[in-house]
Parts: sequence; structure tokens; C-alpha cells
Amino acid sequence: TKSSRELDLIEHKHGSEGYKAYYRLMELVADADYHRLPIATDDEKLMFDLGMNGDKEVIDDVIRILLETGRLDKELWENERVIWMQGLVETLKAVYVNRRKPLPEKDKVSTCRNTEKRKENYRKGKRRKG
Repeated sequence: TKSSRELDLIEHKHGSEGYKAYYRLMELVADADYHRLPIATDDEKLMFDLGMNGDKEVIDDVIRILLETGRLDKELWENERVIWMQGLVETLKAVYVNRRKPLPEKDKVSTCRNTEKRKENYRKGKRRKG
């Protein structure tokens, strides 16, 4: 909730529409699987636009500002069209510690299916032994 230089610039240039775009982007990233927000395919772009629900020019400029200031990962954006906010992920560290799960990393994406499969195999193994 603390203001930043980037947010001050966005709000100065775009007013409340920019402010809204900044926080909607944060919400979408926080809610995305492993906090990686892909916008590569037509469907992903459409879902992103629907989620942002704002002026496209403002949203594009917010993304540009956050890329230039390093708040968004430029490499991941340019190579994969994925929005990654390392700073946001780091603010969620306590949540992951409480859940006894590792903090998501930019280049490492595991799947829940593997975890669920291991749990199921463990349960099956316990039943056979008992």
C-alpha cells in the first residue's frame, strides 16, 4: 500500500485511471499461477484486457514505465510476454513460509499435479503396508 516513485509518475501522467491500472496489474499478478502473468496468446491478451478493464493506452504506458524502472522483469516480458514482478513476489514470502511452500521463482515453474501425484502415491504406499 506504500506509494512508490513509479506509482507517483503513473498517477501524475494518467490520474486515477493510471492508479487503477497499476493496482489492477498487481492484483492480476498476485492471482496468477506462480505469479507469472502470461500475455502471449490472443486468448491471454483478451483475458488480460478483461481483467484490467481500462484504457489500453494507459495500461500500455503503465507497463512501459514499470519495465523501464525495473519493477517488471524486462527479459521475461521481451522473450515470453510474461509479466513477473519480483518485488511483489518477495512481499508474499511470509505467506509461503506459513504454507510451508517455496517462494515461486522467475525461471522455475512446478506443477501442482506433480505434488498431488506424490501425495497420492504416498497414501497408496501407506495403505499397502498397512
